Amino acid sequence: MNKKIYAVCAMLCAASLFGANWDGIGGDYNGDYQNPLMWSTGLVPGDLDLVYFLRSGAYTVSVSAAVTNLTTEFRGPGNAAYNVNVALASNAKLTSRTNFFVRGGTVAYPARVAFNGGTLEVINSLQAGNGGLNDK
Repeated sequence: MNKKIYAVCAMLCAASLFGANWDGIGGDYNGDYQNPLMWSTGLVPGDLDLVYFLRSGAYTVSVSAAVTNLTTEFRGPGNAAYNVNVALASNAKLTSRTNFFVRGGTVAYPARVAFNGGTLEVINSLQAGNGGLNDK
């Protein structure tokens, strides 16, 4: 019995340790944050998880409820350009308990994350590179 409990704990702890990547469904990266099928772990990340958005191109992440993560990071592969719209419902709040990063991009290929509605709360530090953050 105890071995099964340890195995389940190890699987859940590993998912938190390595974080969750926004993988999309069938090559479509537009979707609802609360949909577990959009995440590499098959689970919606929680407040102890590291969350990564590592896709290039343009896509929209919809957030319809309060969401809390340990760290949130947006980064395209290499220095690829990306343009992410985070559509927060009016009552939604995205909280990053430690750090919030917007990385990558260059002047020619900017990295852009735009927030539309709701609230973004960063408890420790917010870092944005070329392109940065926008509030629509």
